[in-house]
Amino acid sequence: MYMAKGSNGLDSQVIVRASSGSWKIKMGLSDLFSIATSLFSEVFSAYIVIARLGWASILPVVIAVVYVILKARMDVYAMRLRNVTNSALPPKFQQGYINICQHMKTIKLYAWESVFLHEIGLGKVKHVTPPLVWLAQFTMKALNSSLSEIAASLAIISQLRPDSSFSYVEMTIILSSMSSLVAFTRSLGSISKKLNYIGETETVFKQIVSAQQADYIVRKTATKDTAVKMNDSEFSWGKDKFSIRSSALEIKQGEFVAIVGKVGCGKSSIVSALCGEMPLERGEACIFGSIGYVSQKPWIMNATFRDNVLLGNEYDEKRYNQTIEACALTEDLKLMPAGDMSEIGHAGINLSGGQKTRLALARAIYMAADVYIFDDLLSAVDAHVERHLVERVLVGNGLLANKTRILVTHAEHVVPLCDKVITIDHGDILVTQQEKMSYSGMAVHDQMPSADLAEACAKHAVPSTSNAKSGEFTITPELEVPAFSRQTLWKFIALSGYANVATAIAFQFLFSYGFYYVEGLRMEMVKGAGTGLMASALKRYLIVNAVVTIMKCQIGSISALISSHMWFDRVEIKMTNSIVEALLFAPLPVFERMSKGTLEKLMHEDVMLASHHLPSHLCSRVYEMFNAINSLILTIRTSPIVLLSLIPLMCVMLLVNKRREKVQGIVVKVARGSGARLRENILQEVLAGKEVMRTHDRVDHYIDELAEASAKAAMLENHSMRITMIKARVEEIVVDVLYICILIYCKLASLNDPSSFGPGNVDMMMRFSGSTLNKLSSISFSDIGITQCLPSLSRFFVYAEQLGREAPHVSKDTQPSADWPAQGAIEFKDYSMSYRSELGPVLNQLSFKINGKEKVGIVGRTGAGKSSLTYALLRLVEPAAGNVFIDGVDTSTIGLHALRSNISVVPQDPVLFEGTIRDNLDPKHEYTDAQVWEAIEKAKVGHLLTTPAGTFDSTAKPNGHSIVRNPSGNWIAGVGLDRWVSANGANFSVGERQLLSLCRALLWQRAILIMDEATANIDSATDQVMQAVIREEFNDKTVLTIAHRLNTVMNCDRILVLDAGKVQEFDSPSELLSRDGHFSQLVESMKFNEKTKE
Repeated sequence: MYMAKGSNGLDSQVIVRASSGSWKIKMGLSDLFSIATSLFSEVFSAYIVIARLGWASILPVVIAVVYVILKARMDVYAMRLRNVTNSALPPKFQQGYINICQHMKTIKLYAWESVFLHEIGLGKVKHVTPPLVWLAQFTMKALNSSLSEIAASLAIISQLRPDSSFSYVEMTIILSSMSSLVAFTRSLGSISKKLNYIGETETVFKQIVSAQQADYIVRKTATKDTAVKMNDSEFSWGKDKFSIRSSALEIKQGEFVAIVGKVGCGKSSIVSALCGEMPLERGEACIFGSIGYVSQKPWIMNATFRDNVLLGNEYDEKRYNQTIEACALTEDLKLMPAGDMSEIGHAGINLSGGQKTRLALARAIYMAADVYIFDDLLSAVDAHVERHLVERVLVGNGLLANKTRILVTHAEHVVPLCDKVITIDHGDILVTQQEKMSYSGMAVHDQMPSADLAEACAKHAVPSTSNAKSGEFTITPELEVPAFSRQTLWKFIALSGYANVATAIAFQFLFSYGFYYVEGLRMEMVKGAGTGLMASALKRYLIVNAVVTIMKCQIGSISALISSHMWFDRVEIKMTNSIVEALLFAPLPVFERMSKGTLEKLMHEDVMLASHHLPSHLCSRVYEMFNAINSLILTIRTSPIVLLSLIPLMCVMLLVNKRREKVQGIVVKVARGSGARLRENILQEVLAGKEVMRTHDRVDHYIDELAEASAKAAMLENHSMRITMIKARVEEIVVDVLYICILIYCKLASLNDPSSFGPGNVDMMMRFSGSTLNKLSSISFSDIGITQCLPSLSRFFVYAEQLGREAPHVSKDTQPSADWPAQGAIEFKDYSMSYRSELGPVLNQLSFKINGKEKVGIVGRTGAGKSSLTYALLRLVEPAAGNVFIDGVDTSTIGLHALRSNISVVPQDPVLFEGTIRDNLDPKHEYTDAQVWEAIEKAKVGHLLTTPAGTFDSTAKPNGHSIVRNPSGNWIAGVGLDRWVSANGANFSVGERQLLSLCRALLWQRAILIMDEATANIDSATDQVMQAVIREEFNDKTVLTIAHRLNTVMNCDRILVLDAGKVQEFDSPSELLSRDGHFSQLVESMKFNEKTKE
């Protein structure tokens, strides 16, 4: 949360970086300690080796040091090459996983499922390492593994003379010295890896520290006179980026200040500057006292309603109730199943836009701050709710009437209530002092009683989609991961492909059997050699050992390459496509109830564990099993009596393993299901609202909560690791005891029958029996790795198979004609819709007809069901009863893709994906650049395709594309169609995103256009331009306009008035105004606003 100040990066990247960064710090610190503590043992090992082999042992040490230096240089070049490769990839829709998790509704609205499925699958294919590169990487690993033995062999060979004469026992001492030398050189070789971890730890610490180096607005203790003061100040997002400038600005305590300006002028940027999110480049800037903040897009946690309001503060019942009433939330809470203890879904998915805004306002008011900053507070509420908020919160006797209030607004009728007006013009702050109009004088006419107003505000509140009994909303607990079964493993093998798995296992068998056969031959070379021939036999042994070691490592690399290429990578692509397809084609109501932190963890961690770690552990188990069998055969050939020692070992291993699996299974399930999931959810929710957290000074509280969750997860993980280590130690003790028994037996046998048990026979029996015992023990270690991966595999199949699917996206039997819909006529017949079966209908027996090419306005109070019509038309939610017809075609009989791809939507919450403007407007590349530019010109948003660092020459279009890169090769920004869009469109204001969404509709030119509160976040002048564009460019289209601003729909042919999910009125504006009906009442409730303008 501290690191992301002013950042437009993806929250999911922060989650990944937090996880990987903490791991790097852990590894770096542990390796630093390891280097320090192992220094003594390494020096002691060096002394023993030099004492036995002489100064020739320095040779492998020199080789190891040279290798460390070369490896470090190669890592630097590899990193540079990786950066160049990444910069060469086309920047298109980055972070597809996160787009799926956060913007599924937008993907379904635009029928872009195939786009994201293709992009993610293609991205996986692009990142599959080519075979030659794999071979090179494994060769380096093989060199790292074999270098120590080769160097040690050279050191010993250099000490052997032709006239050397020594016994078999002396030969074993030399080989023991070789083992010490190998261990010593390997420890030196591992230093490069440890230093790499330490370097990465240093990088992480530098990132944490450097994030705090920028200057921001200074917060000071509240005073009686001044609330905000700026003197010759300039705020900027960075070099050659947008900046805010103020020569002199002073806001007094208790003043009500309005900030106005056109779309994209910098209103939200000055809010970021006041909240301490935008760096201060020069001058002085201070804000006095604590801040209460409501962002333009309200941040809502996946927590209870009350927790969202309290934000970690203590509960004060009186203050809490006053806040709830002032924000017109009392009746909303009565409709929720568990009141204020009802669970709110991720990003407030089970709340309407107005409810989200009022909840965020309640949170800010409860903070009891000194200065309040509201970014477009009134845009998401309708007229009567706006009036309630102004009366009970902002002016008159409102809760904040004596506080400093800074309101960014497009509502011109509220501006006369303010003491000052700040106008933003291309980043310049212009202050206008004015005489504030009395609220009581403005509101005296047509004043609705307070009780009636509160009742009206909540009368049509959106029914909660929470669990009717418990108040729970998310369905993650319902998707319980079952106990692992063999069927799950067989399903995984079937998904991997039987041929691929069989090939990988066959290579493990050949690899294991071949080299154990060679091991027997190597030992035979020195087994029968006499004392005089021992030197030459040993030299041959060492030479063959070096060659075999190289071959073993290289063939192991090839085997790993084949396993990775034929099994790991392929199953990863299959699993990725399966889970992404399951999520993309799951019903939207089901998807919206899932924990987004769990989904991101599933797609990032679980798929990797199941597709790479699990097959790797399975291969290791097969390899170790074959090794144990081969070793057992060799042992039987040497001494069959050793088999007797394996019986107690197997019994102990079975008993310990059974107990360990039972206990560890419980610990792993609790660790991954409770601690880890809680930690991910906290990161997901808090990072999404980091600006709100920092502004409200609640960072420390949630860091403590995150630390507690992390400590809980770490404790459970440590318990699991402790169980594993206890099991390993028990098996090691048993192995050591059995090995001692075998040693005693060999000693007694050699004394009783020296002719049959010579030194060579004793050595081979001890080596092979020890190897057999160790291999059997290592099988259990591979079982541990498999056990840790199985929950991820089970969770994958649960989400891939149990989420359910939408109706078919393509229906071959009822495919509409190519020119459908030609007219755009819409008819609802007895249509009812409910978000969940146990809840009441949000649309109740609707029956109306919209003529082709007709312009229809849709109005109603908050929660009347206006936005639900979009869900109904696009079948985002299937009907409970009735039908919808478009040009006479029943939409329930055709494929979803054919339906959604023929309707354009400009949504209430516009979304831009990280990528270029070109890809955001036309991700399927169905249109030419000329057509895209034509849509941009019609929408009059060409100015958005420039950056402060450079402008785009319009005369060069349509073939002009320009991308700017920084020296490291990363994509920064472009001009023209290549203008770069940051994650979530963060480098564009909400109003600009709505204009770009209109560009999409202008480009696609579909027969039906739905404008869902599309003008809520733009100023009136831009609204008028936008309405003119719609009238001109969609004259021959059917246009449905959902709006809070009644003046937006006054030019429509007819107006549909909804109330509680039912049609109340449907006629022309003039006819509706002549009646004493619902529409006229809505207009009457606007009289307060109209009087404000006068």
